[in-house]
Amino acid sequence: MVDSFTVSNVQPGTPLTFRATLSASLACSRQSNGCGACDAGITGPDGTTQSDRIEGCFGRGNSAAPLLNVTVQVPAGQTFGISYTVEAEANEGGYAQAGTQLAFQDLPPGASIQSCYGYRQDFPVPTKTMSWGRVKVLYR
Repeated sequence: MVDSFTVSNVQPGTPLTFRATLSASLACSRQSNGCGACDAGITGPDGTTQSDRIEGCFGRGNSAAPLLNVTVQVPAGQTFGISYTVEAEANEGGYAQAGTQLAFQDLPPGASIQSCYGYRQDFPVPTKTMSWGRVKVLYR
């Protein structure tokens, strides 16, 4: 997947440094004589790449939950690209399953980020803490 993103709700042109984080869920194993393998990777706008691969063959299974990060340095309001992949493959008798989620970390307070496909990451606003007893009263 290749996507373009823009950071908004920050003064345009403000220099930003933050992380694009790909959380992956990878699992593979052998069933009878087969093998399975899973790959996940992310490439930042400067070409920096992080990836992980797991394999499950010959009677053993394997799973991993890698957290892959690339640093993004871009002025607010400027579009930048991120590419990320996840793959699962198995031959006859093998099993492979993979999934990912892309998120952005370390953005300034109030900033939001949107992809060219319309996906948006807004950050939550702080809330007042509440006791467990108060929560139970609200939902009875």
